Amino acid sequence: MQSGTTHIAHHAHHRYEIVPESDVGFYVIRYADSTDKSTYDYLQDTLEMAMECAHEEFAVPIGSWTPVPKK
Repeated sequence: MQSGTTHIAHHAHHRYEIVPESDVGFYVIRYADSTDKSTYDYLQDTLEMAMECAHEEFAVPIGSWTPVPKK
């Protein structure tokens, strides 16, 4: 998996993003599907840890993440 790429998943009426932040790690961000307001964010050291965090905290399936092309 590409570590500098944002990943997105949808689960249980929420949108999730894993956003790389240079020199810091990866933010796991949960949004309500109907808004762009974030309801939680967690900082993790690696992409894999971020996916595990979303799985443990919100039951987001590990295989549901899709990389989002950079614009």
